Amino acid sequence: MLGIPDCNLSGRRLLCLLRNQNTGDVTGAQLKVAEDRRTEVPPTRKEKMKTVKDTPRSKGRSASTRKRSATERGEGSKIKKARKAEVNKGDVRETPYHSSLRGIMSVIKELNLRESHKRVLKLTPFWAIFETIIDDKVTPSQCRKSDKMIIEIIESFDPDEERFKVGKRGQLLDLTCADLVSFYDIQGREDFVSLQYGCKEAIKFVTRRKIEDKRLTTTSVRQLLLQYVKGDETDDVEDVARLLCLYLLHTFFFPMGINVKWVLCERVDDLKRMRRYEWNGTIIKELMSSIKKYHNESRKVSGCVMSLLYWLCEHTNLANPLHPEHPLGIVRWSIPQLVNKFKKVWIRDLKRSLVVLEVRNIESWSGDDEPEEKHVVDDSLPAEDVNKSN
Repeated sequence: MLGIPDCNLSGRRLLCLLRNQNTGDVTGAQLKVAEDRRTEVPPTRKEKMKTVKDTPRSKGRSASTRKRSATERGEGSKIKKARKAEVNKGDVRETPYHSSLRGIMSVIKELNLRESHKRVLKLTPFWAIFETIIDDKVTPSQCRKSDKMIIEIIESFDPDEERFKVGKRGQLLDLTCADLVSFYDIQGREDFVSLQYGCKEAIKFVTRRKIEDKRLTTTSVRQLLLQYVKGDETDDVEDVARLLCLYLLHTFFFPMGINVKWVLCERVDDLKRMRRYEWNGTIIKELMSSIKKYHNESRKVSGCVMSLLYWLCEHTNLANPLHPEHPLGIVRWSIPQLVNKFKKVWIRDLKRSLVVLEVRNIESWSGDDEPEEKHVVDDSLPAEDVNKSN
């Protein structure tokens, strides 16, 4: 009797080989071995695909392990959602504030302004801001805003006193025109600035340029700037100045979303009259009226909320100024440094020694001459300081 051949034959071929041998009949044991080999025939491609499809992804893990992993994933997801819900309380997204200097900084760097443009910009009330950006005295990272810090400042507002309550003893502080002069040195006089209504047909440079857009946007204003900056005519140079002022007003001082209000276009249409407007008072009025209305819904506040961050820098001693001797607050201070200092302490917990009652006021600054500085004490404030503790 012959044994089972020692080879890699399939069961079917082995059975045929045994039956065709001339040495005698195939025994039952040989047939059984052959049939066993037959069952080991590799599966077809269709069977392989079905096996892969039916195999669970958690193969190799016990049922209890798979159940525990699923539970942990579910609990982890719930924790993350709960944390985010805590941060994003309210109906407004986590970063609701549009006021930012980074937009105008990006535009100015892209334009590569010539001396003719700078001469006209010097006639505008916002030349001090433009000059610091042109001369790289302020960086985008230095003025990066913090919406969470802004919300904390807004929530410190006392609606009964209509002032901000700072420190453990509840010291009351105002945001004043002297503060804004210290931050931006905006040049203006006493003409009232109305921001209620504007008419497209009344804007001379819009009519002259035959701008047909129903609404200007930040993108369209940027495109117009890139177009006009190439021109050498007087209208080209002056329109660049108008649009830069418009862009600054829309994205920083009076942010209104994407669409630009025609009333802002009216206010920059006359370059000479622009300098006669009382910009500081108007900026404060728009911001504070929104805070008074939405102090309980801080994410809905609009206006130049960036001023609140510079205000906190000036009125607390937590953050150290980057450039202590510079006349403009946007250059003196680093907002991220302020935010980092307030990570461990709340505004309402400040110690007396950390709250500054004096307001730094700056005389008219041309940029070339050194400004005269003086300190003015707000007489309406109590004499004692209020500071923050850990």
